[in-house]
Amino acid sequence: MASTAVNFTAHLNLPGDPPHPTPATLVRPGDMVVLQWSGPAGEHTLYSEDEPSGRLVTFPYITQPLTRDSVFTLKSVASGMMRYDSLTVTVDRPVLPGIEVGELVSGPALTITAPLTINGPLTVDGETDVTGTCSATAVVASGPVETKSLTVRATATSVDSGSRLSTEGELTVTGTLQSDESLSIQGGPVEIFDKDLRSGTEIGPYDPAPGDGFIVTTSDRGVSSDVQLTASGWYTTSAAARGFGRGAALAALPVLQGDQLSSTASNVNYYLIRFSTGS
Repeated sequence: MASTAVNFTAHLNLPGDPPHPTPATLVRPGDMVVLQWSGPAGEHTLYSEDEPSGRLVTFPYITQPLTRDSVFTLKSVASGMMRYDSLTVTVDRPVLPGIEVGELVSGPALTITAPLTINGPLTVDGETDVTGTCSATAVVASGPVETKSLTVRATATSVDSGSRLSTEGELTVTGTLQSDESLSIQGGPVEIFDKDLRSGTEIGPYDPAPGDGFIVTTSDRGVSSDVQLTASGWYTTSAAARGFGRGAALAALPVLQGDQLSSTASNVNYYLIRFSTGS
């Protein structure tokens, strides 16, 4: 069986194709192709991903819809001779139901429309923008990380001082939240204590602080004017709040033992919530 007398080709399965269409080398996901054989008549067995054990076929033969690159191997037996021919059809933007990647390197942008699960560390050298929910066991970033909702089960690290962690949704910290510089609140309300403030040590508005902690004020009657607390010791600091609703915490001021207190209002109650103990 001379090789110049046979031709094993694939063509797009489109209506109105010419009698001798251009062979299909790049198709879209879901396209079917027509396999053609030109040569001596005989028995033909087709091997492919769908038919790994082989299947007797006649031509023309229409394949199943292709979702990824496919290799078709044809065994032909005619006039007591046997030969194998093969061809490859490449699928543009192939569908890959499962893939394991040791190292992923992309160009300027990588777009993933399906959920992405990362079982190991994720290292980002540039900017990462997540519009959905990001769940990770570790996040290491040298640039900004912006997300609607961020769940971190281990460590979140900003590599340099210019990095920032930003979320438009809810950030929940079940351990310790530490700020080595400052805490800036752009809106409210801000809840510092989730317990009954009266469990602290009640003090007078002009007494020295009896310990290290927060001085908080509450009112059972409501206060219409500003309440401002000032503590003077090695430093002077103050906290103020305009009258809130009945029973609300009006001001919270961190103090050290011995700091001298002063206040602009006498119709509120004063309590010391000690550091580390919460009482």
